[in-house]
Amino acid sequence: MLSAVLFLSINLFAQEKQHVRLELIDNSLYVGPLFQSIDSLGVYLNIEGTEVLIPHDRIENIQFQQMKQIIHKEKRTFSGIEEGYYHTIGTGLSFGNSSPGLSLNLVNGYMFNPYLGTGIGIGFEALEDISTFPVYVELKGYIMQRRIAPFYFFRPGYGFLNTAYTSYENTKEVGGIYWQAGVGYQFSFSESAMAISICSMGQDAKVTYTYPDWWSQDDTIVTEKRMKRRMALRIEFTF
Repeated sequence: MLSAVLFLSINLFAQEKQHVRLELIDNSLYVGPLFQSIDSLGVYLNIEGTEVLIPHDRIENIQFQQMKQIIHKEKRTFSGIEEGYYHTIGTGLSFGNSSPGLSLNLVNGYMFNPYLGTGIGIGFEALEDISTFPVYVELKGYIMQRRIAPFYFFRPGYGFLNTAYTSYENTKEVGGIYWQAGVGYQFSFSESAMAISICSMGQDAKVTYTYPDWWSQDDTIVTEKRMKRRMALRIEFTF
């Protein structure tokens, strides 16, 4: 009867990964993965790679312990690719026909899916003869979903003129259209991500000033359209 019960019990559990604990009548103890059971002979165990037969008449007590499969997961890395809010802060240099210009950016946005995220950004652009405070909308997406992920972005907006340099007294300073468009790579860490990108950027502005005309003794009014077109390298951090 005991043999039949053991045979039925073991076969019910044999389809799953099991450990079996056998206490024998001579006070010996066997613990190991269950291999199979044969009613007429006993219980087969796999102990340290060796198949061991335990006859039924030697078994005092038997317990089954299910082996839970342990999945070793890598530590989650922050990517900003998943759906949710993201916050980006960064700096960069723009290059044109003159000395490099400094830029700062701050964006708060939301990723709807890996291919589309939108946000609102503000920044600062210092170019050779003007500086602006741009306000813009960000459109952002990832080309691939991985730890080092290529991405693209477009930032159209308006740049409010901060300063404009002229040799004369300015009478009016007006900002204009601002934009960035580029690609880059994002490197994800445990709690943040770093992105390196290259982009094309533009800033329009108008500056009106007066200068004296020595021949007519009258002041001449001049309005300049300053259209800046630059390539920029940026490094940004996303939280």
